[in-house]
Amino acid sequence: MTTPLVTEAQLRRHIWSELERATQDRHHEWRTPVLATLGGKGCLKRLGWQLRVHADMSVQTTGPEVQAAWAQVSQSAAAGDYLSASAPGDALPMAPGMPGAQTTVHHLAVLTAQVQQLDWLELGHGGHRRAVFGANTWEWRVP
Repeated sequence: MTTPLVTEAQLRRHIWSELERATQDRHHEWRTPVLATLGGKGCLKRLGWQLRVHADMSVQTTGPEVQAAWAQVSQSAAAGDYLSASAPGDALPMAPGMPGAQTTVHHLAVLTAQVQQLDWLELGHGGHRRAVFGANTWEWRVP
């Protein structure tokens, strides 16, 4: 049995460690952000955690960060997913599966999140715990 995390520093460090791990581990429960989760999905099962992230998002479609990301993606098998004469969501001029016009213009974007608040919930057999973190604040909350 692991020792429960009880201090702000321990909780912050462990939450951010899991978020960083999710960027590398394709099977991590927090790998893909979602708007809402129903059922057991979204809970970090091995720890019994759920995390809500409140963030301001920006979308970049041009600039050095997008160019750097495209330099990596363009060398992968996924590059074709971003190359199309039309943008994602545009109407198809022909039936799906028919060859369409290809282009060298990509539709890759970089999303940047500025985290404003983390709402952490631990589900445990001996009781649940919840804490909310801001940039310079934190407090225990009723689960």
